Amino acid sequence: MRKTCATLLLALGATACQGAGDPQRLAKALQDALAKGDADAVLASADMRGAPAMAVFMLADLPSDCDDGAVCTVSVKPLDAEWKADNEKQMLEQGAEWGVTPEGLIAISAKDAGEGGGSSEMSLPYAKVDGQYRIVIGRYTAARLAELKATTPQAAALKTLEGGIYDSAAGERDTTWATTAEVLPADGGEAGAAFLAKVQAMAAAIKAKDPDAAAIAGGDWGAAVLGATDYAGKPVPLDVRKRKLRAQGTRMLVDARVLGGWRKGATAVLVIEGTNGVGNIVRGAQLMELADGTWTDAGKDVIEFPPPA
Repeated sequence: MRKTCATLLLALGATACQGAGDPQRLAKALQDALAKGDADAVLASADMRGAPAMAVFMLADLPSDCDDGAVCTVSVKPLDAEWKADNEKQMLEQGAEWGVTPEGLIAISAKDAGEGGGSSEMSLPYAKVDGQYRIVIGRYTAARLAELKATTPQAAALKTLEGGIYDSAAGERDTTWATTAEVLPADGGEAGAAFLAKVQAMAAAIKAKDPDAAAIAGGDWGAAVLGATDYAGKPVPLDVRKRKLRAQGTRMLVDARVLGGWRKGATAVLVIEGTNGVGNIVRGAQLMELADGTWTDAGKDVIEFPPPA
């Protein structure tokens, strides 16, 4: 398990949630879901209204944290002063608030079964929602949500450019990049076409629940995360790969438009707007790199918010 403690900022949301009559039953339901590798059951244990894709991904990926011989144990524990202080700071930084005040924590401990294996723990807040106990997360304040919705894709991308674009030759960010780059056409040119082709291929693979196609669409990242073999060349079971795709698909763009951009040398910054796997709107900058005649995904810097209710 990668996390030591997570508050999963911003409310996870789904139209239907399956809670429990008391915290102990919630912990037991989550324990059973992890044992079965059932990501959908994990998600059903949370109140996921207004969920950011990363929070959904973290929950959907929990069964993978219990793979490879790790033993996961779920328990209930009280809120402590350290958690409250840390959470309050994070909520303030994120412009978030609680829809329902947490009553306690669901602790998930993972311990490697092998000799000398490490261990880790993450904590998820819970509260009673509509008469049932569920995992809860914060949500954007009305002011923060209004700010995000008012930010255009162009404005979000320009904010990224203000911080500079990394220059590998100089080994630092070039803050003059935007003023010296070539302005791309509205469709982003070749870089834009390559980006959209990848989005479409990945979206098709997610819909078909096909990890082989997703591994190809994802390039080097896809091969490493969703490929048929792990880093040591050991075969990865198909059901494990499908579970990973199920989780990763929540934070992938499944639809997108290119609205322009800039290019300087082998680097392009596209202005994009799209929808991710949980249905949220995504806006901002998509970086692309040209190597051996092929444009590849070099990361993105975007804002995300739920669609209108």
